[in-house]
Amino acid sequence: MKKRKLIIFAVVLSALVLIATPLVVNLLYRKPAATNLFDADWEAADALAYAGGALACIGTMTLGYISWQQTKELQKIERNSFIAANSCMALLSKLKFKNLRQQEVNLELHEEPIVWENTISGDSYGSCKIIVSLNRMDKFAAMVRVNSLLLICGDSAPIFATAYDKCFSRIAISKDIDRFEITVLLTPESKSALVDALQGRCEVDLDMSLELVSPSLVSTKIKCRGHFPTSQTSITEFSVNDDNPMCFYYGNEILDANDIRFRYQEKDDATSSKKRR
Repeated sequence: MKKRKLIIFAVVLSALVLIATPLVVNLLYRKPAATNLFDADWEAADALAYAGGALACIGTMTLGYISWQQTKELQKIERNSFIAANSCMALLSKLKFKNLRQQEVNLELHEEPIVWENTISGDSYGSCKIIVSLNRMDKFAAMVRVNSLLLICGDSAPIFATAYDKCFSRIAISKDIDRFEITVLLTPESKSALVDALQGRCEVDLDMSLELVSPSLVSTKIKCRGHFPTSQTSITEFSVNDDNPMCFYYGNEILDANDIRFRYQEKDDATSSKKRR
């Protein structure tokens, strides 16, 4: 409605200006100038020609603005269509905890996403790996970045971890299910509590903020949530499944190829830079 009113107002105003301009010019030339300052050195035809040129310029600028707005709308529609055709959505299907008796080192060599508790001090930390299985709901994702993770195991204190860096990781793609690993860096206290809780066959709740990226570089930000009754498979590995996972959508964007960085690529770039020096 606002656009329609604006268009009607512009049309009426233009008509009034076109009608009023020659009348005003004619009226001004019929009356003598009050002072020499306003005494005309050109004819009425010249004034009308100038006014016509000015109006034509205004019309051209208006049409250019309208064309620019239409181009923006078309680009927006094309962008939204491209995003809709390449958006990635998924639900948590299964978690598998492993390497509970080990400590991950040489983190710069790890290609998988790494999250960590920001209360870790120096080299005093524990770690574990989580293999995440996703049920694909839309297009498949080629890359993933884990921005944050909230893990609650039984009655133990919640574990909140954020991204160790901004690097992406590649996803293992199968027919219907996609998988990737996460390395979780924990304080020694959190690691001990996690192992005890899992060995006690606790239930697991997980909230995980993900950024899934399609091969066409369309990023989909989601938060996956699942509640998992635990089943123990071995002394160091635990698998949990969720029959009713949830997913929250947080938006899309189209990334530039330069925005996609991998941890081993960051290291290689740094090494190459040192060699050049």
